Amino acid sequence: ATVLDFAFAIDPEKALRCVGVKVNGKPAPLKTVLAVGDTVEFSTTDDAAPSPAWITITHSPAKELIAHHLGMPLSAQEFAVYTKASTRSLDA
Repeated sequence: ATVLDFAFAIDPEKALRCVGVKVNGKPAPLKTVLAVGDTVEFSTTDDAAPSPAWITITHSPAKELIAHHLGMPLSAQEFAVYTKASTRSLDA
């Protein structure tokens, strides 16, 4: 899972306000894939909002929450791709 997926799994409300992240004490992009044992620190602000680019980073139900928050319904094609990716990640 990516750092962003992890953030949404732990606290969706805080994840929506994420402005930065550190993995193992070093700044990292939100698309960083986590390994077992990684430590993660999130930075948030009250006025932050998710970016539409986050939809391409996530591989979890977070994708739907981000799209909803941005007022961007997923197209049928995007939903199919999302569903396939989610099923794949659950099988792994």
